[in-house]
Amino acid sequence: MLRPTTVPYSRLRSYVRSISHIITANFTMSILPTTWMLRRVRRAVAGDESALFALPATWLDAVNEHRRAFQRAVELGDDKEAFSSFQAAWAVFATLDVTHPLHLRPLFCDEQLTKLLQSEVRLVMWLEMLKNCGGPGVGGTGHRGLGGSLGVGKTYMLRGLALVTSALCTAATPIALNYEAEGVSDKPLGVGTEREKSSRASMVPISVLLDCHRLFEDCETDSECSAAVRARSAALADAEVPTAAESVAGTAMKADGLYPLLLLDEVNLWYREDGLQERGSRIVSQLLHFGRGPNRVAVVAGSSSCLREQLFAYGSWKDLYPPLNASLFTFREIAPLRDTDRLTAYLAATNTRLPADHTVHTMLSLSGGVGRLVLAVAGGDEKPCGRENPLELFDRDPVFAMLAAFMLAQPELTERLAAAAPPHLPPPCGVSEATVRAFLREAGFGEEAGRMLERWRDGGVLFLAQPAAPGHGPRIEFLFPYHAYLLQQRIGAGCQRDILHANIQLHGVKGSVGHGLERLCRPHAHRLFGCSPCTTVLVMERQAPLAEAADGTQRPFQPGGLLNTVIEWRQQVGLEDFVLVADADDRSLIHVDAWQCKSPEVGTTTRCGDDAAVTAAIIATRALTAATDPIKYLAHTVAKARWGFCALIGILHKAAQHPVPADPPLRFSPRLLHLCTTAVLELDAHAAASEPVPLPRAFVEAYNGSTKARSTAAPCPDLADASFTIIVHDGLDWVAELLPGAHSDALTSPTLRSRVDDRRRSLAAAAAGAGGARAPARR
Repeated sequence: MLRPTTVPYSRLRSYVRSISHIITANFTMSILPTTWMLRRVRRAVAGDESALFALPATWLDAVNEHRRAFQRAVELGDDKEAFSSFQAAWAVFATLDVTHPLHLRPLFCDEQLTKLLQSEVRLVMWLEMLKNCGGPGVGGTGHRGLGGSLGVGKTYMLRGLALVTSALCTAATPIALNYEAEGVSDKPLGVGTEREKSSRASMVPISVLLDCHRLFEDCETDSECSAAVRARSAALADAEVPTAAESVAGTAMKADGLYPLLLLDEVNLWYREDGLQERGSRIVSQLLHFGRGPNRVAVVAGSSSCLREQLFAYGSWKDLYPPLNASLFTFREIAPLRDTDRLTAYLAATNTRLPADHTVHTMLSLSGGVGRLVLAVAGGDEKPCGRENPLELFDRDPVFAMLAAFMLAQPELTERLAAAAPPHLPPPCGVSEATVRAFLREAGFGEEAGRMLERWRDGGVLFLAQPAAPGHGPRIEFLFPYHAYLLQQRIGAGCQRDILHANIQLHGVKGSVGHGLERLCRPHAHRLFGCSPCTTVLVMERQAPLAEAADGTQRPFQPGGLLNTVIEWRQQVGLEDFVLVADADDRSLIHVDAWQCKSPEVGTTTRCGDDAAVTAAIIATRALTAATDPIKYLAHTVAKARWGFCALIGILHKAAQHPVPADPPLRFSPRLLHLCTTAVLELDAHAAASEPVPLPRAFVEAYNGSTKARSTAAPCPDLADASFTIIVHDGLDWVAELLPGAHSDALTSPTLRSRVDDRRRSLAAAAAGAGGARAPARR
């Protein structure tokens, strides 16, 4: 005899109202019902204990009508009619008030979801046919894994399967559990902590769920049943969780003529790298054995972005857990509604009204097409996000900040954002997954790249969009498109952008996102020279040297009136900016000090190179083509500096003669080059750089015969075999000294500093092994 329940509907309604913020704002009852509740649903539809749910007689009549139709389809083996009855019964559940514990949102079935649900209902029908010893049975195949972003509808699908199957069937029997709702932590847990003990009890083995078959029937309350299940789970030490096939045979259920439909949610919580790993591994083994047995069906779901990798033990989860058999378990990703046509169909099917000032495009940009968030936006939420707020993540995680800046600098994404109307509500946008993985790999995060993307996708910040057409690869998009606009605004077009772009450069990402480090350093270059900051730019207009002020006004460039201040050189021929310093003894002699800024990947090595060969080639060709790699070779850096000094002094000499020649005539001579590079110079390169760099007459003549000199009509005068000195600033110390604290901290992280230190140690060891630094190359 069944015991009457002592839990009135008012208590269940009170529970539902206690979580009404979840229902109305986000989930609309997308909660997986407990197995205890599902057994009461079956009784209620059969005429017992209907008062538990306060179900109207008309509602019960409608469900029973579809129940009889479903059972006729079972007798005939008609899966199409069974599916039709299943859909009709779902629609009856959708008529219940949204606060009712049995409420189902109206069923939205596009082609993807229809095929998925049809296959599951067919299996349910085959299980139900077994009560009359008919049908093909279920021969150890057809089990399913469901993946997808948080809120796309996995639990919605499991909830509908559980409730409607309980109402329509007498043999196919749902056993449901949501591991997150049970209290299993999604964070790594310390061994022996109370949180670990609680999570261990909540990580209920499948064997316990099957063995509690009669417990679900006999317990008077849901809380009593849950406590009993947890107690049985807690009684099993991790090593005691059975892994033999017999442990999940479901003998007690079979004896009662029942066949399990196992519905498990958030099974990604089994997959761990803490003290619960063994327990999780044993439960996976149980699922594997459950899938091999006859006449049972399993549907497992999880919100992990790598659930497929976890279930089938490949990728970053290879060899960590036993793999499910791909011939027994298939995997289906439930995708968000990323186009307006599907989203429009969803709104119509679920009777969801758009707010008055919203369009479908607005809804897509704000919600990302995530079903649960569509309902939140329809309810008035204008700033939805997943588990992670992307702006907070941007401020907290420098690697994500770099990736966001990199993605937002890609033409395909910037063009899409620029075309958005209104601009703060763009459509889905992103870049190819291959590009993102290449970025992380080149930035030095190759080993961690997979887990980083998993974390950002699990947090609901990024989304892996599958190709819409053959020949295209997957894309990494911002899950909520409007976040792309917010991040673009956070990055801006100034200092924050330059810091991020410089960081991208320093981490070694190929391709250009702009010379961020140079732009950051330029306002502070006066610290290198010990003079006034830059207020003037040297420009050439129609071969005339002009001084351009900050307000854009121009006047003839007069070198004698611009001493001891940094001057920006717009042409940047081999040099960046420069300073003019009058000689202490000869006021007609002006020394030219300049700097070069190189920002290759931190840890790059600069070798000495063959200065004599490079110089000879430049003299012979009257071009810089022999000096194409100043990052790799100091000799190329020196050649470009020589060329730059020739070009600059030629322009200065021309400027000093116009509009009126200076009296006495001014002479210009190269004196100093500050070489600022994030590379590390080899010891012999350091030694070579410590020697004065001559600027031979033959080199000057080669420059004067070049196309560059002819284009400016400013040949370099005879410098009487002048020379200049190089001051080397390599590695990252110069960045910390030159830039303000907040800027330098962002560019001299412990990770980057360790790369510099490792490179210096390796160079020192190599030099020691070779007997010390080689003699500097002669110039």
